[in-house]
Amino acid sequence: MIYKLFSISLLVLISLSSTAQEITHFQTFWGSAYYEDGESVDMSYIDSVMKTDPTSEEHWKKFKRNRNAFIVTGIAQIGFTIWMLEDIFDDDFGRSSDLDIVPVVGATVSLVAGLVFQLRALKFQREAIHSYNRTFDVAETSYISPSREGLGIALNF
Repeated sequence: MIYKLFSISLLVLISLSSTAQEITHFQTFWGSAYYEDGESVDMSYIDSVMKTDPTSEEHWKKFKRNRNAFIVTGIAQIGFTIWMLEDIFDDDFGRSSDLDIVPVVGATVSLVAGLVFQLRALKFQREAIHSYNRTFDVAETSYISPSREGLGIALNF
């Protein structure tokens, strides 16, 4: 009797559809905000979740690589801008008023490269989240029905 009760309750639990929660992403002023089931989750959780699907993991690695390149180009741009401002506001009046071309070109190139890296990072981040969420689109349905051959119940997929 206990075995039958356990078997029926197990079949009922299997037949209930359980779905994992999809990730929602919002771009904020200070970066990205991630939510799962309306609750905020941190980046380490998202990193671990993205490793469950190979496609989303690949896009997530590309996102992190482009985000790090964006940070490096941002630091380079700050350096070139400081160099350019120091050259503009130099107190040495005996010097020519011509602006050196190296810091101007460096700041411009690092600005453009940084924008490219940031746009690519956002693209790969969006693709990683979409590919992770697509894994939940395939609904596996199972239900209990009467057996077609004899007495009993059957679990159908």
